[in-house]
Amino acid sequence: QHEPVQGQYSWEGDGDLIRFIELAAQHDLYVVVRIGPYICGEYYFGGLPLWLRHVDNIDCFRCIDPVWQREVQKWMSVVFGKIQPQLYPNGGPIIML
Repeated sequence: QHEPVQGQYSWEGDGDLIRFIELAAQHDLYVVVRIGPYICGEYYFGGLPLWLRHVDNIDCFRCIDPVWQREVQKWMSVVFGKIQPQLYPNGGPIIML
């Protein structure tokens, strides 16, 4: 998980997204990034951080809830900031988000 504590991001070890993307590029592979925040049912709580359940009386996940939308916007901004240089139009291997 990249945000185990609200507002504290971890991109080290197995969570080093940029290193993974760079390795893919070194092997002439393209990358499709599933930035979430919900990524799939195979992950505990769909890949959502567990702390999200307790934020500002959130009413609904993956719907039009202002708290959900605020938190998604924060997450997207962090991820986009990290991966933007790796997008295909910028010379990187990311072809799809």
